[in-house]
Amino acid sequence: CSLCSRLVRLTASLDEIAALFPRPERLVIEASGVADPAGIAAYCHRRPYRLDLVVVLADVEAIAVQVVDDYVGETVRGQLAAADLIILNKADLGDAAAAAAVVETHTPGVPTVEAIQASIDPRVLIDLEPRAKAVAHLHDGGVPFETWSWNGGRCDEERARQMAAELPPGAVRAKGVIATDD
Repeated sequence: CSLCSRLVRLTASLDEIAALFPRPERLVIEASGVADPAGIAAYCHRRPYRLDLVVVLADVEAIAVQVVDDYVGETVRGQLAAADLIILNKADLGDAAAAAAVVETHTPGVPTVEAIQASIDPRVLIDLEPRAKAVAHLHDGGVPFETWSWNGGRCDEERARQMAAELPPGAVRAKGVIATDD
């Protein structure tokens, strides 16, 4: 799909940035309005990167309609579910409390912060920890799949191969990036 081809360019860009000297301390990836942040985040666990947070911007005026829309609702709900923080933007133009209630209904427990012109106090991000989450998605015309993220250092390569061999018969494909001693 087109997202996969964009991810190939993303991984190439991540490799180029990792080769810079001095290497940047932080890297922010801004995705388009219909992007899958969980899919992009999955690629950000590659060495030497460590994913800090997935931040999703929601329009206070539009979020209630977007989450139930026949065309973009599934995408918007997936974006919200992938978030570690949701910024309720344009808080001055709409009912931020109502938008927060919509977000809470679809993604309970995800922290939100109100913003005007997408401006927030960066200190909000400092102590925020990524949530452990598995996010269900639909891909390639409605085929369900899940994305899992784990920050935990190196994996034993033989154990990873054993786990792959033990996948249930219904698993069509599994893919990921893992760090081994090699």
